[in-house]
Amino acid sequence: MLGETTQSRVAHPFARFAKGSGIARSATALLLASTAITAAHALNASCGITQPPAQDRQFFPPIAKAAHVSGEIVLVARFDQQGGAQVSKVLSGPEMLKESATAYIEASMGEKSEEARECEIVISFNLDASSCEATEPVRPFKQIDPQHVNIYGSAPMICDPAGTLTTRHHFLFFHWNTTT
Repeated sequence: MLGETTQSRVAHPFARFAKGSGIARSATALLLASTAITAAHALNASCGITQPPAQDRQFFPPIAKAAHVSGEIVLVARFDQQGGAQVSKVLSGPEMLKESATAYIEASMGEKSEEARECEIVISFNLDASSCEATEPVRPFKQIDPQHVNIYGSAPMICDPAGTLTTRHHFLFFHWNTTT
């Protein structure tokens, strides 16, 4: 037994507790419990707009239509316990559209819940500038889901009258017009 070496294992005083159902299982159980509580809370209070404003309101600002400004406004809305909405802060988007996006949120309602909540909402302002006749869209806005809204508007166009020429022709007692 002279040449033999024996290895002895020295355990940390904490090692006995860490074996078996110690820390690892306790930590996993706590993690699962906290995730379940968070998920249950998220299911109880949806975040976003559940009741948009009346369709007869126009939210696309006239100054933005004239300047042909469109884009997305990303903002954080705060919904109180009764579902009333207010804008906490505007995160990004064209300056001309921010006030109108705020007005849209404040005219909307969210779902009632046990506590106030905040969520991010994206409002897209889409401008139609395809024709010379400026007609307002049938639906001024459309809610895609509780956190995404499209607001529509049509831009006033300046059509070139010189692009269309009308010539009046006369032959004896016949008169007609041609357009080029």
